[in-house]
Amino acid sequence: SYLPGSWGQGEITNLNTAQRARMALEELGPTFIKLGQLLASRPDVIPAPFIDEFKKLQDSVPPLPFKDLLPVLEAQYPQGLHGVFKAIDEKPLGTASIAQVHRATLLTGEEVVLKIQKPGLLKTIREDMGILFFIAELVDTYMPELRLFNPVGLAREFSFNIEMETNFIVEANNIRRFADNFKDHPTVKIPKPYMDLSGPLVLVMEYFQGRPLSEFGLTATPEEREKLIKAGLQAYFAMVFRDGLFHGDLHAGNILVLDQNHLGFVDFGMVGRLAKRTRGSIADMLLALANEDYDRLAYEYIELSTQSIDVERDAFARDLRTLLSPFFGLTLKSVNMGKMLLDSTAIAFKHRVYLPSELLLFFKSIVTIEGLGRTIKEDFDILPYVYDFSTEIIKLKCSRTT
Repeated sequence: SYLPGSWGQGEITNLNTAQRARMALEELGPTFIKLGQLLASRPDVIPAPFIDEFKKLQDSVPPLPFKDLLPVLEAQYPQGLHGVFKAIDEKPLGTASIAQVHRATLLTGEEVVLKIQKPGLLKTIREDMGILFFIAELVDTYMPELRLFNPVGLAREFSFNIEMETNFIVEANNIRRFADNFKDHPTVKIPKPYMDLSGPLVLVMEYFQGRPLSEFGLTATPEEREKLIKAGLQAYFAMVFRDGLFHGDLHAGNILVLDQNHLGFVDFGMVGRLAKRTRGSIADMLLALANEDYDRLAYEYIELSTQSIDVERDAFARDLRTLLSPFFGLTLKSVNMGKMLLDSTAIAFKHRVYLPSELLLFFKSIVTIEGLGRTIKEDFDILPYVYDFSTEIIKLKCSRTT
């Protein structure tokens, strides 16, 4: 009832409708908050006023009393908490709709973080997903004008994403893989996951003592800021182009300054995975953007598409040029490259070029990193870093085979 009948047909300008949609998602609880956050990264499907509103969805909620979490911990450790932990701080380090985070000390004296899933959450999510699939199938059956947006496919994508995010064994394995990828890195540290102590509802990882990168940037010298920015971006591009496994949510709270020479990355619930072919295409795409080569950019979009139907490449390239060319020549302080890339996906959708979800997550991560960079350095410009790293990837002749 919050969605307009003209969804997807022409420009929607009724911001009040978008606001009501956001409020409805907030009232419906964690599943629908997560859904809104996913839709906020899909400008190829969702009209701009709704994107702007859904970006405001917050995942923070009042903390639960620690006693409410005890049944989850006791189920994970049948030997008793005293058989594993010397102490657990009942005051949370942070709380969200899915989990609560507490500091603890193991019997060995090691300082750790416990990420504890809220009791009863999975039951609620499964019930909500049943409703979402039912609605998606109704839309697909009775609203043929909306089939272009693939409502059932969106529901499947969301179901998979939330299933991965609520299985802490998956997140522990993500941390293990990132830690292995960066074990010899001179400036980046990944927390150690305790695989033997973790389970689907409880994640145990090394505790990092540090400050959020954005907070450190307020007092750092210009030289220190530049050093931190380069270290963070080099690590991010290594994730994307070298490893094909990147952090999908590098906001201010997920990068910690451990000391003047080390950054710590935390919270690996949302990650992106890129095949070698996709990595090579992204490198070419970013170079095409830097060189204003819109024909090449259109070609790379079509190459990466999961499905493309009767695409007129010249018309597609012209529309990309119309969208992007007015921004060139401006300082990147005035331009958000990640938003430009996300906006270009709407142009691709218009031309029936359907892009993989991992590419959209990559574009969204660029938006997040640009926002973080500008909290540290007002005139932060990501493009030279992107260009330099992409050139290096091209020189290495990144394979285009999956």
